[in-house]
Amino acid sequence: MKKILLTGVVIIALAQILSAQKLYSFLDNGEPVNKYPAVTWLKESGITKFEQDKIYVIELWATWCKPCIKSMPHMSELATKFKGKITFISQGVWESDTAKVRQFITDHAAFFTNSMVAFDGGKDKADFDRNWLKPSGTIGIPRTFLIRNNKIAWITDPFVLTDEHLQMLVEGKLTAETAKAIVQKNKQ
Repeated sequence: MKKILLTGVVIIALAQILSAQKLYSFLDNGEPVNKYPAVTWLKESGITKFEQDKIYVIELWATWCKPCIKSMPHMSELATKFKGKITFISQGVWESDTAKVRQFITDHAAFFTNSMVAFDGGKDKADFDRNWLKPSGTIGIPRTFLIRNNKIAWITDPFVLTDEHLQMLVEGKLTAETAKAIVQKNKQ
């Protein structure tokens, strides 16, 4: 009787674990990504899926985020240097006022010259928030995702992203470990 009861408890526990795995997905370095979440594209036609042989850098920002605005010239410079090699996406997050975001893009047009611009439409209800931010554990911005061959190569802070990181990404040599080693080297 104890064996039957114990077996029943184990089966119930396994069922709960398996159902929890279906409810929650996680995004981290090395994870495959195929579809781009549903967003409103404010500049260029945008994408709905990642192409296998393309490289993407997704920069997360908001109009109210001072560190995001501070990182924009740096990201714009990288987008200019790697134009034609990497697709840059400036992804507005955690806002619901489309007019305010559109005006921000107009007022800061120089920052968006070489990147597509997307807007998620607001926190919690947004597909981007549900399918990327929460699963990746992103609780603050600015944040940057590097994607190569339909996999997340590295999730980082845009302030530490360098030409060297992106060149290694283009060459297919960037891993989370090599990326972190570059950051450490640059701190010295």
